[in-house]
Amino acid sequence: MGAEEAGKAPAQTLQICQLPYPDRYQAAKKFIDAALPNAKPLGHDSQLLLYALGQQVEEGPCTGSKPWGWNVVEAAKHQAWKQLGGMAKMEAMRLYVRTVDEEQADWYPLLLQYEAAPKPAPDAAGAAAGANGGAPVQPATSYARELQWSALPAVAGGADGRRPCPRYEHGAALVGGSLYVIGGNYAGRYLSDLWRLDTHTLTWTQLTPVPVAPPAAATAASPRASLSPRVSTSEPGGSQQQPAAAQDAGSSSASQGGAGAAATAAS
Repeated sequence: MGAEEAGKAPAQTLQICQLPYPDRYQAAKKFIDAALPNAKPLGHDSQLLLYALGQQVEEGPCTGSKPWGWNVVEAAKHQAWKQLGGMAKMEAMRLYVRTVDEEQADWYPLLLQYEAAPKPAPDAAGAAAGANGGAPVQPATSYARELQWSALPAVAGGADGRRPCPRYEHGAALVGGSLYVIGGNYAGRYLSDLWRLDTHTLTWTQLTPVPVAPPAAATAASPRASLSPRVSTSEPGGSQQQPAAAQDAGSSSASQGGAGAAATAAS
C-alpha cells in the first residue's frame, strides 16, 4: 500500500491569481484580449458580459443612444452594458475576474506561460509594414475578437508608399485575408480606383481594374427590334418595311371594308 502511494505523482495545485485590484482585473482582461489558442472558447453570453463589464470599468455607466435595430451585434452589446446601470467600478472589476475564473479556472498560469514564452521575431513582411517603428504588426483579424472598437496602428502603403485617400459611399469586400475597396466619394468627387488591404501585414496595394468585354450576344439586335418584327409588303411605287402589328391592323380593316361593301351591294 505504501509503495502504491509512493508511486503516485503529487497532485498539482492550481495557481490562483493573488494580485490586488485593479492589477488582477488588468491581468484577466489581458488574458481575454490575447485570445490564446489553448484557451477555452467563450459563449456569446459570456462575451457580452465581459464586454459590458469592461466598458463599465473603463467608461462608467452607459449613457449613449441605442444603435439601430438592424445592427444586431451593436444593439446586443449596448443592451448588455445598459443593464449594468450604475454598478461601481470596483464591483465591475470583481465580477469580470469572477466570470473569467468560471470560464477558465487556469487562466492565470496560461497567461504567465504566454508572457514567459519567447516572442517570434518580426518577419520581412512585418518589417516592411513598419509603420509602427519596426514593431511586429498584429493581424487585423485579432482585433475582431475583442468585441469593441480599437484604433488600428498606422497602415503602411505599398512599394511606393501610397495609400487610399479617405472616402465614403465606397464598396468593400473581404476575400480571404484581403480587404478590397473600390470607388467612393471624396470631397464631393467620385472615385474609380481599386485598393487591396492585406489584413495580416496591414499593407495597402493599389490594383488596376481589368475591363471585361461584353458577350457577343449583348451586341446582337436590340430588344425593341426583336419585340416588333418587320415584314416586307409590296406597294405601287416600291416596297416598304412595315411592322407586323400594322400589317395585321391593315388586313383587319380591309376585311371589314370588304364585308361592308358586300352588304351594300346585297341591299
